[in-house]
Order: sequence, then C-alpha cells, then structure tokens
Amino acid sequence: MDQRIIDLKSTTFSGRRLNRQQIADIQETVALLPNDSRNELAKTICEHLGWRTAKGAYKVGACLGMLETLESHGILKLPPKREDSVRDMKAVDASAWTSASDPQPEIAAPLADLRPLRVEPVTDTEGRQLWNAFVDRHHYLGYRRPFGAHVRFFVTDRDGRRLGCVLFEAATKTLPCRDLWIGWTSRARDRRRHLMVVNSRFLVFPWASIYLLNHCG
Repeated sequence: MDQRIIDLKSTTFSGRRLNRQQIADIQETVALLPNDSRNELAKTICEHLGWRTAKGAYKVGACLGMLETLESHGILKLPPKREDSVRDMKAVDASAWTSASDPQPEIAAPLADLRPLRVEPVTDTEGRQLWNAFVDRHHYLGYRRPFGAHVRFFVTDRDGRRLGCVLFEAATKTLPCRDLWIGWTSRARDRRRHLMVVNSRFLVFPWASIYLLNHCG
C-alpha cells in the first residue's frame, strides 16, 4: 500500500469515513481510467462505495471534494478540468424567452377564492425552461443556475393558474454564523446538513395581487 495512504491523519472526507484499503482502491480506479472526466470518475467511485443521497442520486460533489483532497496529498492525479463541464451560472439567454413568460392578466381576488393552492414540482424540460424564464424576467435577482441538489416548484390556484415560483436548494456545506446559531460541531453538521434546505427563490408574479407567502408552507 502507498505510504502516503498509510500516513493519512484522517480518512474522513465530506462526512464519509473510509478505510485505507478503500482509498487504495480509489487510487487504483483513477489510475486505470485516465481518459475519464472528473465527473465520470466521481460517479464510478460513488457506485463502488454506494455513496448516494437520501433520494438515491450519486453524491458527486462530495466525491469530487474527496478526490481533490487525495490529490492534494499526492495520492492520485486527477485529469484536467474540462471547460465544457463547467456549469454555466449565467442568466437565461433573453432570446430563449417565449410569450409563455410574458405578463399575464391580473389575478386579484381574496385568497379564499383561489384555494386550494397547489405547490407543484417542475419535472420536465419544458417546465424548467418556463420556470427559469419567469424567474429571470420577474424576480429582482434574476435567474442563476442552481448549484447542487435543488427542486423547482410552481404555485397554482384551484383553476390551475400559476401564481408564483419557488426554488429550494441543498444547504451550504459550511456557514459559520448558521452553524454557530444552531450549535453544530463540524461532525454534527456533516451528519445533519442533508436535513436542511434553503429557499433561494420565492416569486409571486407581479400580476398576482394576493398575499401568498404565509400560505405556501
């Protein structure tokens, strides 16, 4: 076994504790797949380790962090980052907007007349594109591609009319003021952070003249 693996002071990465044989196997996997991208390597290693989120997806981000840490110790050599794999964090191209995200006829009614409200997950490409355009056009912060695990929702009234948009994202890994307020140690944060979500976008459409925020919980 590589002496650098034996000399590691800690074998816990991104909240996942590994034994040294597992690290040696990761080292071998990276060496055997020199043409794979970093993301492809991370997915392969997640599969081997059974490293998944509560929803069953591979924990690619956490695995990439582990691989970069191992690289910093000289245990393995990762391939160069590919430019085409970098997430585009820019706003939606305005040329992609359609009339579907144009301002709609005013909705002005007591909330009781609009119930039951529904918070509907966006699950298809067309819905995601429309959601993105609504937020980019009508939210004061515009749209930026979410990083990490996230889910979009439309809020609709009983007639199916869209009243607004909501976005929830996975919590930031480390946020000192948050962790201090909760009373988290580093270990507790790594074990429980997946139970927390962040409401990073909440938009009531300008043409919906209703008080909606307190009724979407």
